[in-house]
Amino acid sequence: MERPRPQDVIMPHRGRVRTVLLLDDSPTVRSLIKVFLMGRSLEFIETTDGHRALHLARLTRIDLAIVDVNMPRMDGLTFVRLLRNDERELKRRVPVMLLTGERDPELRRQGLLAGADTFLQKPVSSAGLAAAFDQLLPSP
Repeated sequence: MERPRPQDVIMPHRGRVRTVLLLDDSPTVRSLIKVFLMGRSLEFIETTDGHRALHLARLTRIDLAIVDVNMPRMDGLTFVRLLRNDERELKRRVPVMLLTGERDPELRRQGLLAGADTFLQKPVSSAGLAAAFDQLLPSP
């Protein structure tokens, strides 16, 4: 069975390290998100594949998932629906932040109906990402 391999750990100032699943096919976007969230006691698990992301969510405690809507093989909306279905078995709810470069308001509505907690437009600003993060995962 495959074990999750965190690719980047930002050491905490205090408190427990929280795990963020980054599901985005762009290495640039994943890197920017990690930079924008620096100093928040986070461990990042990165993947470009929705199927692998679901597998990782089943194996490890994920505190937040940041998910791109437009992904190869499995789009972000499908990932959110499947994650929400798994939560009965996982016995916990994982907050989900969806990201997209598309401007379609219907896509935002579909994301929220699928079970996303928040929906951010790319390019996302450091302040916008931080505000959404703090709303979904307040400081412990």
